[in-house]
Amino acid sequence: MSSLLSHKSIRVKKSTHGTHPDKVTGQIGPADVLIDRNQQWKHITKSLLHHYKGLSAIQHSTAKATQALTEGIQVPFHEGHNFLGSNGWQEALYTVRDQTRVLADHHAKLADTIDKTVVKELEDVRKDIKHKISEIEKDAKALQLDVEKERLASTRQLTQLNHGIETFETSAHQMQAKDDPYLTHKLTVTQLTKQVHKENDLQASLIKFQSLQPTFEIEVARNIQRATKLYDEHMKAKVAEMQAVEVKIRDAIQNVGESAEWEFYSSIPGSVLDPNTPLRQVDAITFPGFNHAASFPLKEGLLERKKRFTKTYTEKMFVVSRSGYLHERRGNDDEDPANLKPAFSLFLPECSLGQPAKPSDKSHKFHIEGLKAEKSTFSSRIKSIGGKKEIAYSFRARTHEEMMAWWTVLDGVVRDTKPDRSAPKKVIVGPIQAAVADIGYAAPATAATAAVVGTEVEAHEVASSTTGTVPAESEIISHSSASSVEEEEEEEEEEEEEGGSSAEEEDEEEFIARTAPTTPAVINSVVADPIAAGEHEKAEILPTYSGDGTTPAEKAALVEKGKPVAGGGGILGAIFGSSSPAAPSPAPAASTSTVA
Repeated sequence: MSSLLSHKSIRVKKSTHGTHPDKVTGQIGPADVLIDRNQQWKHITKSLLHHYKGLSAIQHSTAKATQALTEGIQVPFHEGHNFLGSNGWQEALYTVRDQTRVLADHHAKLADTIDKTVVKELEDVRKDIKHKISEIEKDAKALQLDVEKERLASTRQLTQLNHGIETFETSAHQMQAKDDPYLTHKLTVTQLTKQVHKENDLQASLIKFQSLQPTFEIEVARNIQRATKLYDEHMKAKVAEMQAVEVKIRDAIQNVGESAEWEFYSSIPGSVLDPNTPLRQVDAITFPGFNHAASFPLKEGLLERKKRFTKTYTEKMFVVSRSGYLHERRGNDDEDPANLKPAFSLFLPECSLGQPAKPSDKSHKFHIEGLKAEKSTFSSRIKSIGGKKEIAYSFRARTHEEMMAWWTVLDGVVRDTKPDRSAPKKVIVGPIQAAVADIGYAAPATAATAAVVGTEVEAHEVASSTTGTVPAESEIISHSSASSVEEEEEEEEEEEEEGGSSAEEEDEEEFIARTAPTTPAVINSVVADPIAAGEHEKAEILPTYSGDGTTPAEKAALVEKGKPVAGGGGILGAIFGSSSPAAPSPAPAASTSTVA
């Protein structure tokens, strides 16, 4: 305690507040001393009021912050169907949320208790002190001021008396009547008597207040201590209640079984995959149209195509599909989807095939004159409005036999037409969704064997492949929402790789108008979404060729030359087993054989 009192912040050399000492006497009046002492008691009470009001504010803030914690506890669970409804983590979080609200209520009630008990007690004590100071100021302080006035008056009278006596003793001159020592003596006695009475009144008042001051200070101290004791009692009670709430929160979390939730989840039928479930096999992949004849190429292999500007040949993988297209693939890797997107396509029924090179020629090449199949994009349609001139594309093979193998297949496709499709049938149960769900699993042994290329396809297989199932809305959007930047880059790259025409012919193509024929998409009769069907009707599909393929005059000319004329057998009939005459020269074994 002595070290605390010796601290520089405790030792006050002069008063910083209250009454200052008199400049003449250097003393403080006794009434001012009592007033300053009570003022200090008021400051003590005010400091404690500030302290306990701050504690109350802390409890109010803690109550709000604790209440805000409940907003972060999300119950019931969004995925609650996979968790226990009782005796699990969902019930535990319910308990945590509810008990947290109870804890917030305890803090709020403790704050209200501090305001209504401790703070109220201290405010009453402060009012009593202010009332005590007011009493001293009205009584003792007023008498003290009267005494000071009487002392000044007595000083003046004594000064006047001494001046008259001194004049009487030293001067022979006549003094003024008011300075007569007789009169001034009488006035001095009267003034001093009045001063004595005031001094006695002040003394009696000070004695009275001094005698009451110890009792008053004891009462003030007792009230302050009682207020702080109330705070301790309420605080202990609320702390015990808060600890009980925290114990409930702890028990709710600790009592949840570690494996209870998983045991519940694993007991739900179909929730856990059987570890003995066989893996899906790539070799067992099957789906509607898996072995359809249209999904197998007529011929595929390597060919060289002449570049348009560099006039050089580049070897790429080419495929002749049964739909009548000649596709140039971007790569040979089938596992990369980017390689399956053709870099160059020609619709052969709308093209003209030139004569192949002779065996004696140094270069084993042939030409195809026509237009590239445009992509169904807005920019491509805008560019094709003005029309383009047909271009002769040059292709070259490694050997003459390989060239003739390609030329024979291409000649049959160019001359013939696609066979008519069978009438579409309504699909009651979608086989595509079932195939996607069961992909990778081996089909049952009783399943019908799919048709092989070149043989008769079963009715249900043809129907499923020719029904013209409408693609999903997301597929239509994905085909039509390619970015303009990617389209321009691809088109610039394809323009550079086109073969045949020169730079002068390219300028002439801008002035020739030609619009490629298009065929609207086939709409399935069982489409349930009219909006999706409407969007599909607007989608532009690459041209589908149907018809004879050759005029009567051309057929007569071909008959005279001994060349085969396209009949009712279609593409498959012209290439495989058609009754038409043989091609101009038999196709020897090519480097890449056709699919049989």
